Amino acid sequence: MAHNSKFRNRLASIFIIVFIIATFAKFSTFVYENKCHFINCPAASWTQILDTAFSKSGTDFRIQKIWASPSRWNRYTENGPTFIDIHIAYTSLNIEPSRADEETNHPTKDIEFDDRNLVFDIRTGNSWTNFVPPEDRQEKLRRVYVHPRDVFLATWSLAEKESGLPPNNASVIAILNFDEHGRESIWYVTYYYDDIVDLTFYIDTQTAQIISVKKNDLSQ
Repeated sequence: MAHNSKFRNRLASIFIIVFIIATFAKFSTFVYENKCHFINCPAASWTQILDTAFSKSGTDFRIQKIWASPSRWNRYTENGPTFIDIHIAYTSLNIEPSRADEETNHPTKDIEFDDRNLVFDIRTGNSWTNFVPPEDRQEKLRRVYVHPRDVFLATWSLAEKESGLPPNNASVIAILNFDEHGRESIWYVTYYYDDIVDLTFYIDTQTAQIISVKKNDLSQ
């Protein structure tokens, strides 16, 4: 009896794992487009990243947001992370008929890849929104010249100077925003040191110059 119980438990565990994998596979597609198979691979250029972003959007989706962060499999230098992950979120231009009466009825999808190997994780069908990016989003993106690597490079040592702490101990994210601070596009780079301080640098998207810095003391 004990043996049969263990067998049933093991079988149930296997079934649950298979179900989870099948469910995940329904919403995720991994597309391997490796451009380099060596350790010291050159990072993709910002033009390559944008071309990738536009090529993955198709005709029914529009780019909503781009953000970047140091990869969790990272090595750090004094100038910043060796590997960064790029995230691109899209919104469908079309309303999902089954959600026509819902407040959020435009399907979304997003892709994630590291900027050295271009291994894409494409996720679809898992969220909805009521915000559709404006038509001029693509034109504004084409006028962004600064790679997220450049914004980390521009702020990495300053983050340590302002906080007194090494940036590799912080949660770091760079977000490309539009129509804020009187500019059509701007990079926000935030260094968050848990319960100590967070720093946000506002970076020009054409020159990588720091426009301003905001510091919040979280220890109070």
